[in-house]
Amino acid sequence: MRLKNITKTPFSLILVFALLMSACGGLPSPTVTEEATATHRPTMTATLIPTLRPTATETSIPTLTSGEQLLQIKEWLATNAGCRLPCWWGIEPGKVTWGEVSEFLRRIGTKSSDYEESGVVIHEAVGFDFNPEHVFTRVGFAETDASITAIIIRAFGLNDSPNFKNVWASFSPEMIIAEYGVPSRVWVKSRSSVHEGSPGPTMPYWVWLFYDHLGILVSYSGQVKYENIYKMCPVFSEQGNLLDDIDIFLQSPEANLPLEDLPTVRYNAKDAIPLEDAAGISPGGFYELFTTPGMEPCFETPRSIWP
Repeated sequence: MRLKNITKTPFSLILVFALLMSACGGLPSPTVTEEATATHRPTMTATLIPTLRPTATETSIPTLTSGEQLLQIKEWLATNAGCRLPCWWGIEPGKVTWGEVSEFLRRIGTKSSDYEESGVVIHEAVGFDFNPEHVFTRVGFAETDASITAIIIRAFGLNDSPNFKNVWASFSPEMIIAEYGVPSRVWVKSRSSVHEGSPGPTMPYWVWLFYDHLGILVSYSGQVKYENIYKMCPVFSEQGNLLDDIDIFLQSPEANLPLEDLPTVRYNAKDAIPLEDAAGISPGGFYELFTTPGMEPCFETPRSIWP
């Protein structure tokens, strides 16, 4: 399995490099610790992070404690272990086996359960929750012929958007646009009629950002006032009307499967339409909403076009 661009996080680089080198021989004592400091947050202490590739002395490396695990997960959510999507925490779809990922999950103290969707086995890992912040995360690994072909990340909060958006700030629409540029496609979806479960005088909406050439799909949900014209502002800032959940779907850029055919996407995106049809805005125009100074990152769509 390949770990990419970890030089962005010196702390992670030192730890992962030590383990990668150890794969060539015996592993050192697992009592090594390292401190990472920054001016904007308190000093943190983390333990040695286990390698994804098992070695002959793998039993000498202990599972992380719950406190160490939360510390590491927060670091990875802030930095993604220094690698760019579709790499997730150093795991690249199409370049690693489930056996390697399973061992990695065991060593960071998480568990997984399996289910099947559209003929694909999904290993869903849990144990990434921040209970005081009411932020919960599930990471699914799609396995085909022992290889991890896709990674599905689902995160949600409990009506506590500030905490959720703080934990997931690195994957906000603003940051995704800034990091990956103009999306290949932008889809949007909403509803036009009140139904059982509707949240009072508001209606839900969803936005999907496709980066087909990179193997990245990120979706967000929000809510708008129930009016003839829906004003959607898909940003984490105070200008926005997004809720506290995010879904990320990742696969190798070389994969032949369209992103919308990945597990769970087809069902969730039913009735979604291109932003061009919903609001007359191209992906390039959507990008300009986020990058043009003084421009509001919002668009409007008539309620009447939605089912």
